[in-house]
Amino acid sequence: MNQDTVIRKKRIYLYTFLIGYACLLMFFCTKSSPLYIINDWYDANAYFTMGKGMMNGAVPYRDLFDHKGPLLYLLYGIGYLIDSTGFFGIFLIQSIFMSLTMIFCYKIAKLYIDNYFHALIISMLVPIMTLSGNNLYVDDANYGGGSPDEFIIALLTISLYFIIKLFKDNKSNQYKHIGKYMFAIGLMIGFVFLLKFNFILFFVGLLVPIYIYLLVKHIKVFAKSLLLLLAGVISAVLPYIIYALITNSIKDFVKVYLKFNLTYSGEPDTNFLYSLASGLKNTVDTVFYSYFIFTVIIVFGLLYFIYKYRSNLLLNMSVFFSFLLTMIAISVKPFGYVYIPISIYSLFGYMAIYNLVTKSGIHKSEQQKNYKFYQNTIISVFTVFIIFIATIGNNGLISQHINRVTRINTIPFQQTIADIILSDTPENHSVLEVLTLDCGVYTASGLIPQSRYFYLPNVGYEQYPDVFLGQYNDIINKKNTYLVCTFAASYHEGLDDVLMDKDNYLDKFSNAIIENYSLVNVVEGTYLQDNIKYYLYKRI
Repeated sequence: MNQDTVIRKKRIYLYTFLIGYACLLMFFCTKSSPLYIINDWYDANAYFTMGKGMMNGAVPYRDLFDHKGPLLYLLYGIGYLIDSTGFFGIFLIQSIFMSLTMIFCYKIAKLYIDNYFHALIISMLVPIMTLSGNNLYVDDANYGGGSPDEFIIALLTISLYFIIKLFKDNKSNQYKHIGKYMFAIGLMIGFVFLLKFNFILFFVGLLVPIYIYLLVKHIKVFAKSLLLLLAGVISAVLPYIIYALITNSIKDFVKVYLKFNLTYSGEPDTNFLYSLASGLKNTVDTVFYSYFIFTVIIVFGLLYFIYKYRSNLLLNMSVFFSFLLTMIAISVKPFGYVYIPISIYSLFGYMAIYNLVTKSGIHKSEQQKNYKFYQNTIISVFTVFIIFIATIGNNGLISQHINRVTRINTIPFQQTIADIILSDTPENHSVLEVLTLDCGVYTASGLIPQSRYFYLPNVGYEQYPDVFLGQYNDIINKKNTYLVCTFAASYHEGLDDVLMDKDNYLDKFSNAIIENYSLVNVVEGTYLQDNIKYYLYKRI
């Protein structure tokens, strides 16, 4: 057996181990896992509803309204095809993307560390921050996995690997493979644009220093690599453009995904730059106070990396500016889960710690004693340690009542409402969640919304009145047989001839419900929605 075959087999074993490890982590750390009764996170259910609609002929943005990228809905649509009323398919997709993140973390580490097993251990440390329960991946009973940021981190890791690989190639043929590297990065740019376009800033930071250098020093390489980069972007985006043209939804895509998100990113009566500056301040505060240990690891790693490889100024600039612009990207709307992509930079911290330990002589002395015992023991200890830290100790989902092992004997309220609706005749199988985030009734019932505005995004009336007016009109026109509300409707005098505004919309909705629907049940919320009452109305 030649050396190349041995290396190839070792690589396959390592990748297989990382895939299994990633699946094990996701089994404990995401609500999509079979370990948990239900994924009741609002955002994940909205994405699932969009993906389900897409797989059944509804066109995103035109027929169903949500404001994330179309690739996210395609991923959720594939998950729906695997499990039509649950999240097992999404669990598999999340596991695939976590596997990609860890494999490419390993590949980056291997560029700097000769030892396979030590590079493996370093890659296993990265998910600690990614899956953190410190208001990042889980926030008490909220969140719980499946955000676009979780998929984006894999794409950023792949791109970072190709850039570092470019600089680690032999100087004599450094630009030999730049074309295929840039084509691959172009694909990642296109995919990120179709997931959550603000993270394009990562690629601006990553690539602009390199392309400025190439423009000045190697104009032919610049032109060739730029063309292949653009070819990669087009290859990723073109299928959706064709789909949008066929379905006549390009204008809806621009209005919702681009224009609405610019509205969504700011506060009313403030301009975008002010909102961004305010968001950046909040981001810095959050990173330093909520994720202090991770911040120390990241900053230390980046500083160590820049100092140790100070002779390679161009790579340093590329890595540093990609991090800086990623921080700006997450400042647009700094919910906890948007910090997930910066966890990739913790890799540099772990590599720095490894280098310092190696230089100290501890590593060498241990090898001299018994290398094989050390090698096997360190993997076993670190595996158990990281599983504990990243799941029970750090993530915290396992301690929630939603877990099947220690569950309270409660049926999720979504299933209770779904059963009531589905017990009716088929022509009455339609429901609208009124003035609330998507709490999962559409998922549990398997129904595709009849209303474009099937839920209320996290916006106020003054930011985007279309959602409120759309739901109000559907209630007046009795478009859906059932309504689910978090408030008991009551009649308010003197509003019949008054236009809806930010002060009276709730009273207007109450009047419309009372006039067209009757209350059939009140269901107590469960788990994430605990202590919330859900009122089920049926069309008169």
